[in-house]
Amino acid sequence: MTKALVSIIIPAYNAADTICASIDSALTQSYTDIEIIIVDDGSTDKTANICRHYLNKDARIKYISKKNSGVSAARNAGIKSAKGEFVSFLDADDLWERNKILLQVAASRKQPDAIILTELQRFSGDGPSRKLLSKTLLPQYTQKEEYIRAILNLENFEMACFGTALVRKAHLDAVGLFDETLITAEDWDLWLRLAFHFPFVNIDQPLRLYRKYTGSLTTQTKLEKTLHGQLYIMDKVARFGVLSQEELRSAKMRKYLEFAGIYRYKKMRIAANLLTAKAIVTCPIGCGEQFRKKLSNKLSNILKGIKNRG
Repeated sequence: MTKALVSIIIPAYNAADTICASIDSALTQSYTDIEIIIVDDGSTDKTANICRHYLNKDARIKYISKKNSGVSAARNAGIKSAKGEFVSFLDADDLWERNKILLQVAASRKQPDAIILTELQRFSGDGPSRKLLSKTLLPQYTQKEEYIRAILNLENFEMACFGTALVRKAHLDAVGLFDETLITAEDWDLWLRLAFHFPFVNIDQPLRLYRKYTGSLTTQTKLEKTLHGQLYIMDKVARFGVLSQEELRSAKMRKYLEFAGIYRYKKMRIAANLLTAKAIVTCPIGCGEQFRKKLSNKLSNILKGIKNRG
């Protein structure tokens, strides 16, 4: 059987400190029928020099330089240039396990219409100082409506799992590429759009290593833009008419409560209270259930603590 070409797309912006390791993890994949398309999104550091160095090392590497216009536009430029039957996305600060593409292509052979995902492993540091952090498991695909509900209710830290995907280029052509108006959650948006048309298969191994930065500062303005973008994506989902208005209100309520928790953690109490109020107004019954569940869990933990001390 002829091997399918896989196009690996690496968007890069001022990634000189990490991109070498990312490119190397693509080049050393055990599945060798690949092309690596690096899209330099207007970097001002040494990213371009590093990429040009790799061009001379391996004929499978392509390099695109473009004006800075965001990660969605960079990925879309890579997709449009791709010659592969399959497309996969590797961020310029992340890594892959050696067998990632091999296992995903094998899974696709068994279910040709499916998008193939893997688990995600967070890490920090490099070399001997590398530290493995939390893993993120994937929602299981049962049937379309249930899967869409599951994805719709994912929290921010879970959305990164779509970055593990191996997807047929024809599927991307069918549903449209990344939404270039989004500054965050663009992968979640594409994941949802694909889920309306295609099944998903999980490989229950953490084959994507996702770099976690410590001490990063998230401003209130950035949080507001992130929340606004995610609510916009939910409004896009509503247009498909698959989920009920109550389900969509419940999803928005959960999103308000998620961000209220982030604000509360950052001691932005006024913003947290405003979002909590929005959650109550959006879906009063569902919000009450969430509060009761949280209170029940707290009481259960208290009782366990008393029992253990006794």
